[in-house]
Amino acid sequence: MKKVFVILMFSLFASSNLFANDKEKIRLFNEWLFNNGYHQYLKFEQKAACKDEPKYSNHWYYNKCDQFQGSNNLNVKLNKKKNNLAYKENPNRDTLIYYLWNYAYRDTRNYEVKPSEKPYEFKFNLIEDKFIKKQMKTKGILSYLYYQDGEVLIDELSPKERLGEFLNNETKFYSMSMGKSVTSYILGHAICGGYIDGVDSRINDWPPIENTLYHNQKLIDFLNMSTGDQKYIDEYIKNDGTFLGDPSYNYESNSISKTASRFLK
Repeated sequence: MKKVFVILMFSLFASSNLFANDKEKIRLFNEWLFNNGYHQYLKFEQKAACKDEPKYSNHWYYNKCDQFQGSNNLNVKLNKKKNNLAYKENPNRDTLIYYLWNYAYRDTRNYEVKPSEKPYEFKFNLIEDKFIKKQMKTKGILSYLYYQDGEVLIDELSPKERLGEFLNNETKFYSMSMGKSVTSYILGHAICGGYIDGVDSRINDWPPIENTLYHNQKLIDFLNMSTGDQKYIDEYIKNDGTFLGDPSYNYESNSISKTASRFLK
């Protein structure tokens, strides 16, 4: 059984382009629903030209009669500011269906991580957890795995009536925050290799963070994201990726040393 762990996320001048882009994405979403047999979510509205023109004629193709015509009957609420769900959003099921497509099926340009030729075989000793099953029926969780003491105890996919209609054990999930995942993996090896004493080691020998909030803090606090920097850096204060009232500064495109020296002295 294949599984992918997910670390489970304008100006007026741009508004017309944004609207056009949303229309195109909805069109592609509708085509995906049509091509994959989810016709119960569609409203078919055939063009007059497609009724009058001979099938497979030049005019028939010119009017795109070979493509899905119509709209969907879903109550999708798009995030007008970003391509992903808004932070602290509580989307309805229809919106979740759209963003599942947007994350998992729309963009094929992402890098795919291939499995090992000799993968570790997990041991399964599955139990039934009524609380988890209840959460899966009401939340936007796609897949849930619980691993303890060398065994997978819980293995759940979103039920059919929630999002399971669009998922199976071969579905490729879009993984967020891979920088944090890769860093954690390397850090584990560094500790096992003796390069770092352990997660309680203090970060006091790195010049870029001297005389800042980060200096002399324990490594475990960085791993748990509990250094206290959220009091000073919060990308959701204005919901546009900026903070501290400075719309010209974006922490994602600046170095750690620059951000720390500017905001965490």
